[in-house]
Amino acid sequence: MRRWIVFAAIVIGGCQTAAEEPDQKTALAGDYRVVAGCFYRGAGSGYRSTEDPSKPVVTVSGTRSGGGTDSLEFMATGDGITTVHAHLGSPGGTEAWHRYLSILKGCPG
Repeated sequence: MRRWIVFAAIVIGGCQTAAEEPDQKTALAGDYRVVAGCFYRGAGSGYRSTEDPSKPVVTVSGTRSGGGTDSLEFMATGDGITTVHAHLGSPGGTEAWHRYLSILKGCPG
């Protein structure tokens, strides 16, 4: 009986897996444009950088090896602080975030 309940739950709910930690956020010292530019250079090929002229935001987005599409927004939050908000595609969002943090640690602050 228990097997049928599990089977029914899988059929009804589907066999989907959600992205691991799909959104991440951190704050860094430094100008948002400088931090975004440093990250963009360190991220490698396959990423592009765009700036929103109406607000202090630079977006770096691209597809990493493994198939996930990621977007990181670098926002000025005042007093030389940049907030980075990452929208990570699956699979391997957690691993990607750790890689991105290691790139950001090397950026000037």
